[in-house]
Amino acid sequence: MSEYYKVVEIPGKGLGCVAVKKIEPGTVILTGEPDVIAQRDTSNPLLPSKKLIESLMSSFKNLSQTGQEEYLSLHNQWVEKSDKILPKDLILGMNQDEKQKILKVYGIYKTNTHEDGLNLKMSRFNHSCCSNAAFGGLGVERTKCNEIRVVSEIEIGEEISINYAPTSLFMKNFQTRQMALSNDWGFKCSCNICVDESQNNADDLYEEFAMLRQEFPSEGAQEFESFTNTQRKIAAIRKMYSLVQKKKGSRIKLYTISEDGLFAATSGYIHAKIEGNRALIGEFLNEAENFAKQDARIRKMVNGSLADEQVKRSENTKQWLDEQSRFAPLFQDSDSEKLDKMRNRKMKKEEKKAKKNAGRVIVNKAEGVTDGYDIEKVLEELGELDLGKKSKKNKSKK
Repeated sequence: MSEYYKVVEIPGKGLGCVAVKKIEPGTVILTGEPDVIAQRDTSNPLLPSKKLIESLMSSFKNLSQTGQEEYLSLHNQWVEKSDKILPKDLILGMNQDEKQKILKVYGIYKTNTHEDGLNLKMSRFNHSCCSNAAFGGLGVERTKCNEIRVVSEIEIGEEISINYAPTSLFMKNFQTRQMALSNDWGFKCSCNICVDESQNNADDLYEEFAMLRQEFPSEGAQEFESFTNTQRKIAAIRKMYSLVQKKKGSRIKLYTISEDGLFAATSGYIHAKIEGNRALIGEFLNEAENFAKQDARIRKMVNGSLADEQVKRSENTKQWLDEQSRFAPLFQDSDSEKLDKMRNRKMKKEEKKAKKNAGRVIVNKAEGVTDGYDIEKVLEELGELDLGKKSKKNKSKK
């Protein structure tokens, strides 16, 4: 018996888990290793094999009598399609009782298993597209021991649910989710979001998210084109975050979006430092601090702890940003943009020199810099690249 929940009949869902007390986000309500494990054939892991069936049945038989009964009472979406889930050659020659038992054990395993096996107690948590708990490994180390962790406040009597859907269904509309869950898991979802969206079309919201994600993909968060583009990217990421919150989407994906915002702000900060633009340095520092704290708060709630890097960037964001600046390349732009930046930097240096030496006339602020430039020579003149004494001697000899 759990101190957090009880297993009861849920209308339209069979058995499920209901809270017996108020539960705060971040609370781990269940931990445990898989009770039943089927070993896949490494030569062809996608197809069921003789090795898989033998290891599955051996693992099942190792359960206690009570454990076997509990296992056999789990949902099996393959009851009406049991003759299609295993190649016929795997059950050829078996008597009818043996064949039916293997098909049932395998059907239940296929319906309820997670990546590393099936845990009897964890299999009792039903699916919800707006789940209030999450299944995962323990903390940032991701040990083989799994857990169910609460990710939003749960009231007494409220069902505790997790999200079965793969990442490909993240922020997809009602029809897409229902079709995938029906095909892959054998049920139609009746969570609060699905009930609402079955009556109130929300496609425009999902389409808006898809358009924003297409324009600003996660893998391009760190790329820098211009300050204006980075500001647009950050605004779009904030909007995506808001849309996910509104639909109570996966918390794991939510902190991925926060991290995208952090990386975009980091790129803006680094380039603002190169330009010496104090206003933009302050703007991107503020954005980075907000995203870093947001990311850390969600990660800690979902994972229970933070990696050292995540602690550093959330608690002392400026120091972390400055460290990234030191490792970042000086230029990441086109040659014409490089030339403009170098010209401007040289002009600023000469202006400072002129102020210190009153009366000195600046004849040509961009002397030696032409459209047909030698990048190494210009960088050397700006003091950004040391070509070494040997190269200078060779020039003098010529």
